[in-house]
Amino acid sequence: MSAPYRRLAAVWFADIVGFTTLSSEDEPESLRVVQHFEAAVRDAVSRYGGTLVKFLGDGAMVHFPSTEAAVKAALDLRTAFAGHVSTPLRIGVHVGDVLIREDADLLGDGVNVAARLQSAAGPGEILVSEEVWRQLRHLRVFRFAALGPQRLKGLAERRTAYSVETDDDPARPAAAAKRSWTWLNAGLAGAIVIAAIVAFAVGGTKHRDTADGAEPGPTVRSLVVLPFDDLGNDEEQEYFVAGMHDALIGELTKIESLRVISRTSAIRYRDAQQSLADIARELNVEAVVAASVLRSGDDVRIRAELIQVLPDEVSLWAGTFDRELRNVLALHSDLARALADAIRIRLTPGESADLTRNQTVNPLAFEAYQRGRAQWEQHTVGALDRALHYFQLALEHDPEYAPAYAGIASVWYGRRQIGAAQPAHASREAKRAALRALSIDNRLARAHHVLAVEFGWHDWDWDSSEQHFRQALELNPGDSGIRSFYSMVLRITGRTDEALRQSSQAALEDPFNPIVQAIHASNLSQTGKVGEAVARYREILADSPVHPIVLYDFQVVLHVAGQFEASYDASRALYAAENDDAMIAALDAGHAEGGYAAAMRAAAEVLATRAEREYIPPSRVAQFFVRAGDYEAALEWIDRMITTRDPSAAYLGGPIYADLRERPRFQAALQSVNL
Repeated sequence: MSAPYRRLAAVWFADIVGFTTLSSEDEPESLRVVQHFEAAVRDAVSRYGGTLVKFLGDGAMVHFPSTEAAVKAALDLRTAFAGHVSTPLRIGVHVGDVLIREDADLLGDGVNVAARLQSAAGPGEILVSEEVWRQLRHLRVFRFAALGPQRLKGLAERRTAYSVETDDDPARPAAAAKRSWTWLNAGLAGAIVIAAIVAFAVGGTKHRDTADGAEPGPTVRSLVVLPFDDLGNDEEQEYFVAGMHDALIGELTKIESLRVISRTSAIRYRDAQQSLADIARELNVEAVVAASVLRSGDDVRIRAELIQVLPDEVSLWAGTFDRELRNVLALHSDLARALADAIRIRLTPGESADLTRNQTVNPLAFEAYQRGRAQWEQHTVGALDRALHYFQLALEHDPEYAPAYAGIASVWYGRRQIGAAQPAHASREAKRAALRALSIDNRLARAHHVLAVEFGWHDWDWDSSEQHFRQALELNPGDSGIRSFYSMVLRITGRTDEALRQSSQAALEDPFNPIVQAIHASNLSQTGKVGEAVARYREILADSPVHPIVLYDFQVVLHVAGQFEASYDASRALYAAENDDAMIAALDAGHAEGGYAAAMRAAAEVLATRAEREYIPPSRVAQFFVRAGDYEAALEWIDRMITTRDPSAAYLGGPIYADLRERPRFQAALQSVNL
């Protein structure tokens, strides 16, 4: 006998309603019912590729190759049973952690919840847990009726239950349409069928594709990958599920002929109640990918479905991928290739090579890296500190793990961008880590991106910056962040038409990313389309009203547009978002005393005083003095922008500084940044 082991499994309980009463009143009939039950179970098991473990009196234990097969088998069993006897079944299905014992019996949460769902079901009804619903909800063959959180006997927490049906099910019970909740406290009785779908083959990997043998689907050129459902419902694993979602999008964005909505915009639909058609119309895409992820220790399963939404909703492909965590890179690549095949995308040789990976990862290093990425995305000082800790922890587990070095580079780049570190030191550390990452793996687009930013916004070496941006886009053409920043290099170096083309494409791929949208708005303002830029900023802020970066840009653009009172309001909103009471007080006092110009001067003086004891980006002070009309004071701080390597010195060619352009001192500053 093998030792007990744990696995994720879908567990299926069936109860012959009223079997105890039947046995006491009509023993021959009860025997006939049990015999028919056994025959129906064998037939369902055979039809859906299940394996019968054993019969237990009037019950049975089986396992199937997929959750979908288990629910279909449950529906078939109910139909077959109802066609020959008057006594109905009631069935409960759940997917969760189970302990598989030496004798192949099952214990654990997966068994307990399924049993309680079964006891809560009405005669002829199949109840499934939220975990099962999440995995199967996009399959058109099933219809689910949400019953809300239920108090199930023996379970401390309420569990959300769903009744599952098919349109052509002749055994569809009245309970599905008109439930009586007197069943909720019914005890467990009668025959039990346990259908355990062991999620992972011991020591191996699997992929099942429901589209095998099907006709090729239509060509799709745009899609969104919706946020993954976590079938484990474990808040501690949110970072992991988000990482899996991000990784699949990253793989798909490598396919240049496919427009993929970026993750920043896709996560907007995590808890959305909109239909798939409404989501597709809002994002202007033809198809959606809906997926769930299930993790048990070092085992990972992703189930994905590709659904063409417009003009009609059609399931084009579905597949399940099982891997050990060390093979997670192959999982992402295999899934991306399967999706590309399903929509008849012809991959270039380079894309095909990128999506063919046999590389393994250290599970502990991968885990730490994913935690670091989740922290980095918050982009606060504290979160960046925690991100650095996790990236360094990843390197302790695997000193050659290139993504961790790219992560460290991103931390230092982020610290410099938000003014949390001296620019020279931050840039030096960012470049060192990015170059180390590329020495291990020169195909890391994020490392090229960091180098591109550092060469441009710190070294003012625009040729090297553009070179690394081009390499990053060649490796990942669908990354809207890389494309947006590249558009700024084009704008800074005077290629405004190309800058607008690039930022427009990024904005299309990431319609709800405030940074990407703000960069496009900034490009519009820098090329003279100030009115259009102001309108776009207002649209962004309607969705993200307290985004500090957007508000910072907006106050400047409003000044350029001559909308001074609106610019004052935007400055006030910015510092309210940053909880900076001193700046708000200075703006208000200055405005009360002398209007807009006085308000800008008061704000500049507060920041200038702070700069004596802490690092304040000189560009912030300089721009307030420009807005106050004090150009000599502004030039003093522009000189400091050059000496401290303020990243915003890259924007000295922008319209906010238009009144300074003819001054020799300003011309010298422009030459310093190679503009």
